[in-house]
Amino acid sequence: MGCSRCGAQLEPGSGFCGACGQPQSARGLASPEPPVVSLAPFWSFFEIVGVVAALAPFAIRMSSSSLETVNGHVTHFVYRDWLAAIGGAIAIACGLGAAARFRSTLPARRALRAVVVLALLGLGAFQLVRGLGLTQSPPAAEQDHVAFSAPADDPLMKEATQNARGSSAAAQPAIAKPPVDLEGPMRTVFDLWQSNKPHELYAMATPALQKAAGEEKLGDLLAVVNAAAGPCTPWTPPASYAIEDGQWKGHALVQCGKVHVRLDVDFDIQAGKLLIDGVNMTNPEAVDKDPDDADAVALAKRTLDALVAADTSHFAEDFDPRMLKNLGPLDQVGPALKNVLADAGTITGIEQVESTPSKNEHHFTFDVAAKKHHLEITLGTHFVLTRWFVSDFNVAPAETKPKKTKKK
Repeated sequence: MGCSRCGAQLEPGSGFCGACGQPQSARGLASPEPPVVSLAPFWSFFEIVGVVAALAPFAIRMSSSSLETVNGHVTHFVYRDWLAAIGGAIAIACGLGAAARFRSTLPARRALRAVVVLALLGLGAFQLVRGLGLTQSPPAAEQDHVAFSAPADDPLMKEATQNARGSSAAAQPAIAKPPVDLEGPMRTVFDLWQSNKPHELYAMATPALQKAAGEEKLGDLLAVVNAAAGPCTPWTPPASYAIEDGQWKGHALVQCGKVHVRLDVDFDIQAGKLLIDGVNMTNPEAVDKDPDDADAVALAKRTLDALVAADTSHFAEDFDPRMLKNLGPLDQVGPALKNVLADAGTITGIEQVESTPSKNEHHFTFDVAAKKHHLEITLGTHFVLTRWFVSDFNVAPAETKPKKTKKK
């Protein structure tokens, strides 16, 4: 009997070939080597990293968004959450890596691994789409009044518009007062508005209006409208009333400073209570009349001079109250401006490089030359009810001197 490897003669009863050392079976054949089976562990690197990458964006947000509006309409909106986008891509890659190890998984663990792979692919795709902003819709453009404006054919609005334009047309007949007391609730709304009490006003609103406005946003609107209108004197009866689509509507013209402000309140009867369904304050004298852009230019020039002097004394008067709220304490803004100006050195010149006006907004960009480096100052202004406010500003070092652009 010969060796199966080298062919040498085997000794009887020997389990090995004396010539090559090859193990032999009882029949003299080489003992087969045991097969090598490679099994992939279930909780592998792919599953662990993929699960962390897919779940981390739920706990940590690194989102940013930009919004551009023209005349109250959203024209451009971008939302990004790069942590979600990167985490989603990693989760998808790990899901594919885990799927590639499916055949080498123990049969008892294959169903569980399939579930984890599908979860990683699904969550990864969701995070990637969310991170790139494909599921986000732009928020409603900021309004300078709580929604629900008065209808265009409202008689009081027509009358106020005609008076403002000097029209000699006959005034519209008065609207009959409905069989419900609206004057008392209207005066309550007006008093709360003038007193900057959004919490009490919010409590009187319908659930739909509460959801649409929100108490914090309502407070911001009260602040900016009151700043624009100034102190108002109560109106004298009678106010006018109407019933439209089963809803009570009250209207009144109130003297605020040198202008008339129109107060419109929509009421809805729910569970026997008269709830506010809409509040609007407008300046009927400004209907179809563009605000004077020269005032916006003057405001921008005054603000520019204040910024380069680190003087915040006029901010409370010139800035939109909502912006002041986000800006923080003014006694901290002045020192911060001084530090930025000190880093740039002595100012040697200021040049306006961009001016973008629209009906109710005007944006400016200035290049400030200094000894060490240039500064770029951007200013935004917008018109609310009766006057212009500074809506935003930014002072930052400019890497290069910007090119001058024409006025649009």
